Amino acid sequence: YTDDQRTETLSCYDDNCPIETPNIDRLATEGIRFNQGFVVSPICGVSRACLLSGQYMSHHQVKRFQKPLPEESFAQSYPAQLSNAGYYLGLFGKHGFGITKEQEDCFDFYHATTSQGPAFRIYKGDTLHDAAWLTQMTHDFLDSVPGDQPFCIQLNYKEPHPTSVPAPEDDGKLADYPFTRVITDTPEEHAKLPKFVQTGYGNRSYNTMFGNDEKMQTYVSHYYEKIMSVERSIGEIAKMLEEKKLDKNTVIIYLSDHGTHFGEKQLGAKWSPYEQSLR
Repeated sequence: YTDDQRTETLSCYDDNCPIETPNIDRLATEGIRFNQGFVVSPICGVSRACLLSGQYMSHHQVKRFQKPLPEESFAQSYPAQLSNAGYYLGLFGKHGFGITKEQEDCFDFYHATTSQGPAFRIYKGDTLHDAAWLTQMTHDFLDSVPGDQPFCIQLNYKEPHPTSVPAPEDDGKLADYPFTRVITDTPEEHAKLPKFVQTGYGNRSYNTMFGNDEKMQTYVSHYYEKIMSVERSIGEIAKMLEEKKLDKNTVIIYLSDHGTHFGEKQLGAKWSPYEQSLR
C-alpha cells in the first residue's frame, strides 16, 4: 500500500505525469489494471481495515484509528485465512488501525505501527528513509522464508502522505517544475459544496496546502518526489524476486488506501466523498 496516492500520479495513468514510474508501470503492463477501483472510505484506518478484512466498515466497526478488528472479523481477514492455509506472513510499516497481541501473532514477521510511524528508521546501525527501510525489510523477509513455504508480505509505505518526506536523493528534484492549479480550484466551485464540506477538514487542509502558490508548489512537488522513492523500492523488490527465481510464481498487488485532493473545489487532503479522495 501507498498512503494518500492519487491514481494519475503514476506515468501509466497519465502521459503528462511529472515523474516516470517504469517499475510500477511494468506491473500495469504485465498484469491487470483496475481502472475503476474505489475504496470504501477515504480515511486511512477505516479503509485499511476494510482492505485487510474484506468487509465494509458497517460490518467490521473500525471507526477509530486505534481500534482493532473484532476477532470474528479478523478471523475472516486475508492474513488469518492465509495463516490457516500454511503461509509465512509479514507486515511492515503503517498498519493504520489497532491490533491485538493475538492478531499480531498471526504474522511470522511483524514490524508495523498503528499510527503514522517515522519518516526515517534506524535499522542495523543505518538511518534509512521509509521506502528504503521497507525494501530492506523485504530482503530480510524473503531470506527468512522457510524452504518452499508459500508467503505473503504486506508493505505499507508512508509515501506520499503529508507526514512523510522525500528521500534525500529525491528532495528538490521537482522544485522548479511548473505545477499549475487544477481547473476547479476556484471560489465558484467551492461555493457549490454543502456547507458542512465548505467548513470541514478539506477546507482547513486546503488553506495549509494550497493557500497560496508557494504552498501549492511545495506540497505538490514534494508529493511527487515521495513517490519516486516508492518507484525505486518496487524496482528493487522485483529484482529480488527475479534473483530468487520467485518472480514467475509471485503475485504483486499495488494499491493505495485512498486518494487526496490537489485543490479541486478548493479542498485539500481527503475525507471527502469525491473521486479524487476515493479512487
